[in-house]
Amino acid sequence: MKKIIITGLWASVLFANHAHAAGTQTFEKTLLTPQLSAIGETVKYRYALACNSLTSDCGNLTVTDTLPSELEATGCNVPSGFTVVSCTGSTIEITKDAPFDGGDSFVIDIDTRIKLNTPAGASIINTGTSVITDPTDPATNGSLDSTAAEVTCEAPELRWVLKKDRTSPATNLKPTWDTDVSYRVQMCSDTAIGNVDIASAQLIDTIPTGAVVVNAGGGTYDAGNNTITWNLGDLIIADLYNGESYGSEQCISQNYTLRYPQAAGFNDTTEITNTLSSGGTPSGGVVCDGTPNGFCDD
Repeated sequence: MKKIIITGLWASVLFANHAHAAGTQTFEKTLLTPQLSAIGETVKYRYALACNSLTSDCGNLTVTDTLPSELEATGCNVPSGFTVVSCTGSTIEITKDAPFDGGDSFVIDIDTRIKLNTPAGASIINTGTSVITDPTDPATNGSLDSTAAEVTCEAPELRWVLKKDRTSPATNLKPTWDTDVSYRVQMCSDTAIGNVDIASAQLIDTIPTGAVVVNAGGGTYDAGNNTITWNLGDLIIADLYNGESYGSEQCISQNYTLRYPQAAGFNDTTEITNTLSSGGTPSGGVVCDGTPNGFCDD
């Protein structure tokens, strides 16, 4: 009979070590990246957690963070012993696998990204919550909120460039008159980060007088102005970078073919100049920068 009583007491004492969440938790969320950030840029946060007790644990730990509408989660870096329940879209939830022991401290780093449709000047305020739950009484918990420094979206810039190259004959070969010469023209976004949309975008290539358009490649040839124009429609950054790295270059390309007749005066000493330009209206009031290889000209 004594043996049964002793066994019962021993089991009760062991369980009580984690049942009484008498420790005091601390929780702080801090911003690791600059407060002024570009649209599409990564914003990093850190959660610092501690259980301040030498005699007991703090209980079961869950960290939650419902991101503001301007942010989306891209990564949660947790130490060993933690489980990422959710780290996508606007929902972050992380749990500790075992009770939060007294004297323990941890940091958790969170990567988020400013959504591409966020307006310039938007203020982003992000609050995380640490919840401690008593293992024996889930209704009993301690909750701490912590708000990181505010992030402001900086004004976007025009980050589009024009490109043109000859595709045939190869660039190491010299074209000859009365033969086909093919070109590729491109309007390229060199990054999604801090870039702008272009409404009613156009590529316009001015060709030499006397050149014959063999294939306009879907563009409209204006013989009076010696131009080929491609209407590209609205170029939306969010569409171009759907599923793509925000730091990559994304291009809209057009191909066309010309011929330079000897009868029109072209010969092996003729210098051929084709000038590529563009049209359209950048969003957000951004104006053409006028720099070489910029949106205006090439």
